Amino acid sequence: MDLNKTPRLLVMMFIQYFMQGAWNMTMGLVLSTYGMATIIGSSYALLGLATILSPLFIGMVADRFFSSQKVMAILHLINAGVLLFVP
Repeated sequence: MDLNKTPRLLVMMFIQYFMQGAWNMTMGLVLSTYGMATIIGSSYALLGLATILSPLFIGMVADRFFSSQKVMAILHLINAGVLLFVP
């Protein structure tokens, strides 16, 4: 990996996990406000499961088809788009 790309990836990942952490703290409150209190536990459980399983599949895609920078950029854009529509 080029040493010039490492700081950019670090900043991109920091921003992603900062925003996910900020949203994760209020997810239960938002779900209960919108009448979905019964799925709060499932939402937090699926977050952990996705954290375990997603590197396997994303790693395969990144290694075979695209560079890691492009995969991370696409995932960050998808993440930003999803967070824009969250109440």
